[in-house]
Amino acid sequence: MNANLLKAIYYMFFATTFLGVVFGDQLTAVSSAFCALVGEVRGIIALFALVMFLVGGVLYAIAHFLPSAGSFRGNLQGWAMGMILGGIIGVILVIIAQPIVNMVVGFGNGLSSVSC
Repeated sequence: MNANLLKAIYYMFFATTFLGVVFGDQLTAVSSAFCALVGEVRGIIALFALVMFLVGGVLYAIAHFLPSAGSFRGNLQGWAMGMILGGIIGVILVIIAQPIVNMVVGFGNGLSSVSC
């Protein structure tokens, strides 16, 4: 790794640890609000991912009943696969969001311990 990058990471870690010690109560309140916000966003993304799975599956099934002569069948299958892929990406975001938030909250709090 680049020495300047390692130095910057070291200074950022030191600064966040220092701020966590000095301003622990305020950072705990901000972290709690951040965790609540992330929880709400995760719920909304999970709901949209489920809806995208369902609508994409229904559209894909409908596309199989259409005649293959027109280009509408291919377009509909493409839209359906896009929606299903969007649902998969949404589920992945919901799964990886919590560890990332815990890492950011823990890194920002330094010594004070807050986890979502």
